[in-house]
Amino acid sequence: MLEKEKLEQIEKNAKHLLQNVKGKPKTLYNIGVGHEPNNEAKAFLQLWPDITIIGLEPDLTIFCDRVKEYVGTLYPWGLWKESVICEFLISNIPGWSSLLKPHDQWINNAKGLDFTKKVLISCVTLDHLDKMLGCPEDIFLWMDIEGSEFNALQGGKSVLESGRVKWIDVEVSRRPRRLGEPCEDMISKYLARYGYRKVMKYGNARTFHNVFYELGNANGNN
Repeated sequence: MLEKEKLEQIEKNAKHLLQNVKGKPKTLYNIGVGHEPNNEAKAFLQLWPDITIIGLEPDLTIFCDRVKEYVGTLYPWGLWKESVICEFLISNIPGWSSLLKPHDQWINNAKGLDFTKKVLISCVTLDHLDKMLGCPEDIFLWMDIEGSEFNALQGGKSVLESGRVKWIDVEVSRRPRRLGEPCEDMISKYLARYGYRKVMKYGNARTFHNVFYELGNANGNN
């Protein structure tokens, strides 16, 4: 039931968000692609057919399932504040795997939830990824990485300072479920340093919502 709720919410989130984007993104950084039928990238492509789509999915099982049908270029990496090898906790419920350890209370309250499977994955920073891709313009950064959003943003100081990331959408838990998981206020204050303002938060899932940020005037006058 939790999985069905999340998939339905993701689809609604993407459609709702795109209706409120000012300007035209040229590149989508789709961080945390997830398993089918997650389709944020397709929603972007339908609205902006010439957009360049870059996806990251560190779960190799999901990556192998999606790489052939993904509408952009998909890489098997995680996003973190440093370019390192990290321990990745695989959930028995698809879509809940994370680099962060879960709170015991969450495990106890969520019946059947298990994170005993662990694998090592390659993580890159947002700055490293951006340089590898040639520092494109007019980037939309979409992140759904199960509590690691703040850590990922900390690895993107150069690209955030550059003003090339015009829009950012992150998923935030209503109550932190993992150790070190940020609250909405923490992310908002951090992004405000780089000139981002919160445009809206949306989504009515029981455990999370999304927050959409815009850099000054996303049409180009920051």
